[in-house]
Amino acid sequence: MDNFKHIEMITYFHNRQLRELIDYSLRSKTEEDYKQKKQLFEKAVKENGFLDNIIFKSNPEEQTAKLKERYEEFMDVVFDNRTISFDNGRMVFDEARRLDFYKNIYSIRELFITIYRGQQSHAAKNNIPNEDVENLFKSEDQLYRSVFLLGLHSAIRDTFLEFVKEMNESKGETTPQINFITNFLRDYISLAGQILNTGLLFENDVFNEVKLKFKTMIDSITGKLGQKNLQEQETYFIKAREVIDKSLFESEKEMMKWYQPLIQETIAFEKQLNANK
Repeated sequence: MDNFKHIEMITYFHNRQLRELIDYSLRSKTEEDYKQKKQLFEKAVKENGFLDNIIFKSNPEEQTAKLKERYEEFMDVVFDNRTISFDNGRMVFDEARRLDFYKNIYSIRELFITIYRGQQSHAAKNNIPNEDVENLFKSEDQLYRSVFLLGLHSAIRDTFLEFVKEMNESKGETTPQINFITNFLRDYISLAGQILNTGLLFENDVFNEVKLKFKTMIDSITGKLGQKNLQEQETYFIKAREVIDKSLFESEKEMMKWYQPLIQETIAFEKQLNANK
């Protein structure tokens, strides 16, 4: 491993941590893991931190200011104790902040992917062997999107059922609460569209099936498939969840195939760096 590949792996590691953060909306995590992630992303923007060296020092001040503002919002939302807190070791996730949590993870992950695309371009222009890292990022990208869609599947289903409940109680009359829920549902669906279709690093049959089943699920609740009852709509949710689970399993298996040898290279490289100091 050389310095260039090592920087690519640091980029990968930040992307991996962002993907793991999505999991906080799905299942309980430890406070220690949460604190380690917070420290990692705090360190990235400090003087001589990863983003400071890679992005901030090489861009105009005005652009850097916008990127820092975007990053500060990410830190303020994702690592705010109103979003995730711990009570006697038990994690509490505030569902009311889930949408902002997702939007900010998506925003900063796009920043790190932009960094990787620059590294990928550099490798191609300079004929640097990079197939293993590229395959790692491809499989990680599918895993990230699969985990994200798992969270969005849950959020869209819960929000839709809340919408149905409110509509039944109001006997079909639009209310401020229904408008509020509808806006949330629209934002979740919009974010899902970006996860499904924007900037993919890979293409395969499994994820194409995810795209189809997830879109059909959305169409079933937005009326594009005609009028459907709740039982029929639930069937579409189940089918979408099945293909997301399949994509999760296959992409994690593929990711680990490339990750294991690369992480061993990285550990050996960093040991050598420390020995030479």
